[in-house]
Amino acid sequence: MRVLKPVAEEWLTRRRPLAPRLGLLQGKTLCFLDNDYHNADIFLARIEASMKEADKTCLTFRKKKEFKWAPGSPELLDEIARKADAVVVGVGHSGSCTSWSVYDSASLESEGIPTVTVVETSFASLARQARDSLGLPDLPLVEVSGPLCGVPGALVHRTADAALEQVLDALMGAAREHIVLPAREA
Repeated sequence: MRVLKPVAEEWLTRRRPLAPRLGLLQGKTLCFLDNDYHNADIFLARIEASMKEADKTCLTFRKKKEFKWAPGSPELLDEIARKADAVVVGVGHSGSCTSWSVYDSASLESEGIPTVTVVETSFASLARQARDSLGLPDLPLVEVSGPLCGVPGALVHRTADAALEQVLDALMGAAREHIVLPAREA
């Protein structure tokens, strides 16, 4: 039997700084952490392709969580922290997957890895509450219109294209102005 203590761990209760932002993408390795929400893979693949097109020296890899309603396993998050310079986490669409996506981002930020969490607008309030409770009120969130579930891939691509600049801003900080984005058809 596992007994849970109903109080937050100390690192969850104090305000913490964010990991330093990337600056440039040049030569950096980005991870795209798919929380297994329907069409998150299509959304993240579109963001990934656009970033690689914007900076050909940028390396990427994808990881998928085993369960959307739980945190990423310690082994998964450790592997990402060892290999990635920054992480895009998404897509928050329900109560549990939104909260755990924010938690995963907070865990990676505590390891010095800058993150951005993508959430559907209808769950953005919950994501803000989660990041505040984790001591990271400035944790970057990118809100996208939804739902992404059950819609055609072309609509998911348009949603990702619309979010790309915000994702770059969140990961890169002030250096973002040096990136030329690829032109995309509507």
